[in-house]
Amino acid sequence: MTLKALSSFIILIASLSLSACATQTGDQTPSASASLSERFAPQLETRPQTLLLAPHETGLSDRQQQAIFAFVAQWRDNGGGLITVEAASTGVPGAYETSAQALSALEMAGLGRHQMQLIGYDAGGAVEAPVRLRYDHVSVRRVDCAALAGNLSISASNEPPSNFGCALNANMAAQVVNPHDLLTPRAQDPADAARRLYVIDLYRKGAVTSSAKDAQASGAVSKAVQ
Repeated sequence: MTLKALSSFIILIASLSLSACATQTGDQTPSASASLSERFAPQLETRPQTLLLAPHETGLSDRQQQAIFAFVAQWRDNGGGLITVEAASTGVPGAYETSAQALSALEMAGLGRHQMQLIGYDAGGAVEAPVRLRYDHVSVRRVDCAALAGNLSISASNEPPSNFGCALNANMAAQVVNPHDLLTPRAQDPADAARRLYVIDLYRKGAVTSSAKDAQASGAVSKAVQ
């Protein structure tokens, strides 16, 4: 074998050895995996919250009205949503009166018509079937990022660990005040027409359209006490 052929053979053996080492990936994540926002997207959990009201032919009692107001306060703390009033369709005295006044109580508590609905259900012959107020409480499921960690001592493929980016997404999900924002965006607030016309008038006059500068927003560093 010539010297040139021997050198080519040694280079070939070395390249095969390096490629064999690179295949030891361990618990690493493939580079072609989904993006971090997709791999660790916040997972939502839905739990029904229910208030039961005994039907009265005279309508709501004082205790029931107070219970509804407390229920609405809890509903607001949990992010809002749709409140459903369920009443027996037939065979339950006072079901209509109680459900109708329940809707009025919800409206008095500040709910709009688009935030509540009334539906009937089959009581199955029960004469004391309650009127039910219900909404779905949505929360963000906590992710245990430490449990997703693989073997960090093996990195032959030079890929990130399996839980890379989990902590960042988990912290962002924990800061969401209203989990409903992860389902659907909020409606846009109405524009301030008076402010808009005022700024347009200043623009036409060539005047300054920005707000007055606040002294606290000047950016100057305060002097230390000597």
